[in-house]
Amino acid sequence: MPLYMYEVLVGCEPYERFEVEQLLGSPPLIKHPITGERVRKLVSAASISLTHTDKREKSVLSDQNLARHGFTKYEKADSGRSYHRTAGKDGPPMIES
Repeated sequence: MPLYMYEVLVGCEPYERFEVEQLLGSPPLIKHPITGERVRKLVSAASISLTHTDKREKSVLSDQNLARHGFTKYEKADSGRSYHRTAGKDGPPMIES
């Protein structure tokens, strides 16, 4: 269950912040669950824990892995006006811009 952050309002000023674990579709609280004071829900950045390393990224995005999963990859040529296929079998071998 996700955690949601709220702040207690005294008058119109924020007073105290607290977190509540709620179901995703639950309506936001309007009163503090213990004290009954007026509260408002805060918007905060999501916290996502991923296993990310440069080595893993290179492995996942390698030409061989992309082709194995059915993707086609093009890379820009030195001239900057064309793209050459480096992974996959579908599509033209070169695209002119």
